[in-house]
Parts: sequence; C-alpha cells; structure tokens
Amino acid sequence: MEYRILDKEESSNLTLSEGDQIQVSISHSAGYVDVMVGQAEEEPIYNGTGQENADFILTIPETGSYQITVTGHQAEGKISFVCPQKRDREIKARLEEYRTDYIGDAPKVVGIASNLPYPEGFSYRSIEIQSDTEPYELTVFLDGEGNASESDFENAAKLAFDYIKNMGTIRFCMEATKEEVASFER
Repeated sequence: MEYRILDKEESSNLTLSEGDQIQVSISHSAGYVDVMVGQAEEEPIYNGTGQENADFILTIPETGSYQITVTGHQAEGKISFVCPQKRDREIKARLEEYRTDYIGDAPKVVGIASNLPYPEGFSYRSIEIQSDTEPYELTVFLDGEGNASESDFENAAKLAFDYIKNMGTIRFCMEATKEEVASFER
C-alpha cells in the first residue's frame, strides 16, 4: 500500500498457516501509522502505535484468518505486508494444475512456465521445447530487465523440474536479445 496522505483506517484479511511469517516494511516521509495484526476476538499478535519507519517479521502462531489494520495519521509513504510462504503455496497450487510427465505436452508446459516465480523485473514471454533427443530441454524467453544473477532463477528452475517430470535442462533467455541469463540441469 502506497499513499500520499493516509488519514483513515484500511484493513484486509489474510488466511495464514501456523509458522507463516509476515515481512512488514513501513517507510514514511510524514505522519505515522498504527498497525494491528490479529484474529477476530483474540489478543492481537502485533499492535504498534505511532509507527514511522520499521522493518520486522511477525510469525503466525496458529492457522486462521488474520485481519491487518492500518490507521494513518496524516501519513505519507508506504507499508507492505508480504508472506512468502503464502505466495509459495499459491504458486504451487497454480502449477499443480499443469503437472506433466512429458515435456512435449506443450499446453501444460506453457502453463507451468507462465506461472513460475521469476526475479523482480522479469516476466514470462514464450517457450521453446527441444524434445527430439535427451536431455529434453525447455527454453523460457523472458521480458524485462534487471540485475538478476543465475542464483535468482534457482527457485523457478527447481519448480519447473518438479512439475515437468522428463525435463533434463531448463534455460532462461531474454526474448529481445536471446541472451541466456541462467541454465540448470536435473
């Protein structure tokens, strides 16, 4: 959430699991916010008043629906709540729909490649499949720009190997230049 002037209450509900972690980042140039995170009719797991700038992690004690409430007091800036575990569960649920034993199943491979978690600044554009000889290879062409290293693509590669059973190699290349930015073998 980014705002010029926040002088009201905003809230949102998230379903979270025990052990999930919420990464909270608050950055303001003016004013302050009050932040409350908790389940309905329970003691909040976090209740911070007068927050100006802060970065911290909240660990969820039990599975359930959590309300996140931010009340601005002439606040200008931004605040974010990120739960990587929830994001990973959502990505895996989308990928499961496309799981395949064969790299030659192009519609499923497109579904997987288009739903992989790419580094910030990069997005799926298209694929090329080499299934004539082993090791079978998937090339994912990307749009975007940024300073990602090969290690920034490891999670996307691991997930692709998990969901495309007979894939032996995955390469990530820039669509515009065809330049390879990362390559992994099973």
